[in-house]
Amino acid sequence: MTRDEINSTLDVIIKDNAFLPFDAATYYQVLTDNLASQTFELPESTRGILLSMAAGFKNQIDRLNTTFTVVVTFVDGFYTAECDVLHLVTEAPTFDALTQLTWDIVPELIELNALALDPDLVRLRFDVVQSTPALRAH
Repeated sequence: MTRDEINSTLDVIIKDNAFLPFDAATYYQVLTDNLASQTFELPESTRGILLSMAAGFKNQIDRLNTTFTVVVTFVDGFYTAECDVLHLVTEAPTFDALTQLTWDIVPELIELNALALDPDLVRLRFDVVQSTPALRAH
């Protein structure tokens, strides 16, 4: 299969699924699902090339989707999340509740603070900051 035939196959997969605008994870998932379910025969090497191209594309798109670091601390029985860029400060009794609450309010914060971000493409990295037991006692 030539590079043009590969690109043509990718175009058909993309157009048939009409998922633009998209995030990289969706693109990669749809592409790999389609490659796995194609009824026409693709040589294994061609399938590998297509999957490699999809992974490369996913990596390129991922670089466009900004990842924000949310610093998480645990003090006095509550988890606290902070992210200066998003103007975020919130707390919850459990880590799971904190991450869910954070995801729930980030779109609102983007709108309230008129940030030039697409809430559907924002990625969050939760960094848990811990101190030693001796330091926590003070």
